[in-house]
Amino acid sequence: GAIVFAGYPGESGGTAIADVLFGNVNPSGRLTQTFYSNAFLGEVSMTDMAMRPHNSSPGRTYRFYEGPSVVYPFGHGLSYTSFEYNLASAAVVSRAALGTTGGSIDDVEVAIDVRNAGSRAGAETVLVYLVPPPGLTGQPLKSLRGFEKVWLEPGESATVRFAFGDADFSLADHAGAVAVVGGTWRIVTHNDEVEVEVEV
Repeated sequence: GAIVFAGYPGESGGTAIADVLFGNVNPSGRLTQTFYSNAFLGEVSMTDMAMRPHNSSPGRTYRFYEGPSVVYPFGHGLSYTSFEYNLASAAVVSRAALGTTGGSIDDVEVAIDVRNAGSRAGAETVLVYLVPPPGLTGQPLKSLRGFEKVWLEPGESATVRFAFGDADFSLADHAGAVAVVGGTWRIVTHNDEVEVEVEV
């Protein structure tokens, strides 16, 4: 089975939900939040608003949560068709480099091939995350840095391109200062990833 999460659908919400349930519309939405298991209520105090994990909390949101598997993760969504991703042909067109005298990161570009492998036309929202170098304390596990929706007929493919720069490879320290962080970053989409070296 499946669950339709409609949020605040408005006065035409009933019709929209019926269209999805009866197959008149192929759904393509993505969750904008994380749905945790019931055990989460016992792990985190309702008065604890800390995002990052600490002694009595596994953290919150897809960026910081380090607890058991969630029921429905941020970005989850279903469709009446299926999509295949090909990151093997994706390439980091230019390496990121930040000179010690200043300057900016050259755009890091990735190309992602998406194919509708099912029998129905549908839209797919391609989500791209950046995962910072390992060993950092208090930093996000990953951050959404790009998304694009593509409509594909059965068997049709499309190439979706994303470019990343200074701001995407920057993190805030404990004092709130934002700076580019060097090291091996990972660009992740679906079940695939590529690495890019950021030099500071």
